[in-house]
Amino acid sequence: MLDALDIKPILHCHRGETSPVGKIKGFDAAVQKLFDFTIERIKAGLMTPTLCISYGGELAELRALPSAALNRLTLRSPLLRARLRR
Repeated sequence: MLDALDIKPILHCHRGETSPVGKIKGFDAAVQKLFDFTIERIKAGLMTPTLCISYGGELAELRALPSAALNRLTLRSPLLRARLRR
């Protein structure tokens, strides 16, 4: 049903528990929201310098994400930038 409406769930996974934290219409909007949240958390200071974003789609689709969102995130992570540009 959510696929037909192009609604994407955003999940929070922590210590073996998974829970929905939001639903957003459209993949690009969901990615933008996720990157915005990630950047906020990086700016606020993470308890550990570790961040994991899981993506289960095609790598080509990940590389084709809206460049503004991707660039905002990779500016803060040279390692992420290097891995995505391969």
